[in-house]
Amino acid sequence: MHLNHQILFAFTLLAGLVAPATCAAPKAGEEAVAVVNNEAVPKTEFDRDWNAFTAEQEKIMTPEQMTPDWEKDKKRLLLNQLIEQRLVLQEARKKGVNVSQKDVDAVVLRTKEKFQLDAQGKPLSAEAAQEAFQKELAKEGITEKQLAKNIQNQLLAAALATQLMKDTVKAPTEEQVRKLFDAVKDRMAHPAAASGDAQQADLDGLARDFKAASAERVRVQRVLFRIDEHTTVAQRKAAQQKAQEAKAKLDQGADFADVAEQYSEDKRAAQSGGDIGYVLRGEVKDLDDVLFSLPVGGFSGVVSTKQGYQIFRIGEKRAASNVRYAAARKFLMDYLVRSSERAEYARFVDGLRKAAAIDIKASFAKS
Repeated sequence: MHLNHQILFAFTLLAGLVAPATCAAPKAGEEAVAVVNNEAVPKTEFDRDWNAFTAEQEKIMTPEQMTPDWEKDKKRLLLNQLIEQRLVLQEARKKGVNVSQKDVDAVVLRTKEKFQLDAQGKPLSAEAAQEAFQKELAKEGITEKQLAKNIQNQLLAAALATQLMKDTVKAPTEEQVRKLFDAVKDRMAHPAAASGDAQQADLDGLARDFKAASAERVRVQRVLFRIDEHTTVAQRKAAQQKAQEAKAKLDQGADFADVAEQYSEDKRAAQSGGDIGYVLRGEVKDLDDVLFSLPVGGFSGVVSTKQGYQIFRIGEKRAASNVRYAAARKFLMDYLVRSSERAEYARFVDGLRKAAAIDIKASFAKS
């Protein structure tokens, strides 16, 4: 849980526009990765954010994927983000934007509340929660006072963005919303090959979302016994025997959630009774016949899949539905507002960048 990336702006619609702003003050003689309008971006700040980013990526990427070219590209993106943060904060100060200490304290409190549960979701004592919070601070190399300063910087950036959008972004017309709806419906009916065009990519994304929201679906619980290409014959046989043992307990009337918690190797889902959420028809084509033939409350036999041996239970079924303008109107209106905000914010930051004196010091960003 990287604290600088966990702070939530629940009170502003522009939260997604403003990246976390750490902006630590450099120490005398400290190495900088860039200087923005005579304000240094310390290498220690860059390294801290980089280490936090790579720690998260290591959970989802293999070492082979994290190539030198990948590293250079991501470092440039991070440096660019830190420079933009400096530019936005400088502009906020220039315009006299302020945030109250009350607002800062409220976000600090909400950040601390994230440490009130353990890894299994069970409440911690006040002392244990504070200890977990302090450990995270130490892990990231910041104090609680520095965290509060980071939060203040984020709120300043958000306040500036709110002020900017209030003056420049207008609500879309009914005609614009209807035009987008018709375009999405057409794309749902006639999917197109990827073109590299950002506007078309957004349209494709909306079409996929609408199709998913209206598709036939079932809510699925599962008990999973993992196997893969490296599993030996003996291990495969043992997994199958465990699956048959779990199935026998279900046949004898055992509660599916209890069996999932006891047996399933999908530990995250097991904590919620094996629930993996909704599966859309066609989303996992090899399992359509199994999942959509089961009645609500019914469970399958042991099914051999690419992930391993699985037992499925259906908790709910929803039929396919038509996408109607009245139901989609507010979502599309909000989407158009957010798109306008992103475009306006990008223009704003680009203007700040063009007017700024920026000296890149980092060697990876020189070429």
